[in-house]
Amino acid sequence: MKFCKRYQEYMQGRSKELPRVDLKRLKKILKRCRGEPRLETALLGQHSLGGNGDANGSGEPEGSSSSSSIFPVSANGCPDHCPVCDSTFFPALRNEMSAVVHCFNERAQKLL
Repeated sequence: MKFCKRYQEYMQGRSKELPRVDLKRLKKILKRCRGEPRLETALLGQHSLGGNGDANGSGEPEGSSSSSSIFPVSANGCPDHCPVCDSTFFPALRNEMSAVVHCFNERAQKLL
């Protein structure tokens, strides 16, 4: 337990100098992404192949088959090409990670 406490104190003191990934902010971006209405469902309704409104003509409900979907949906419900993720989440993650990598590289150069 002493190590954990000391490490937390050490990191709190160093947090001003060290870049870090803001997981809470990234999580908020993903929540916003999942909360937005999907363009996919509107497009599936327009491009339905069957006469009863299903997307694949087999009687299955819309969204059950990603093969006919314009934006295939991954396991977490986010399409593969999500405009929210593509325009906000990934650039924010890239910027934060590049700051961490830059700091790591600087410190590694000092050691060499």
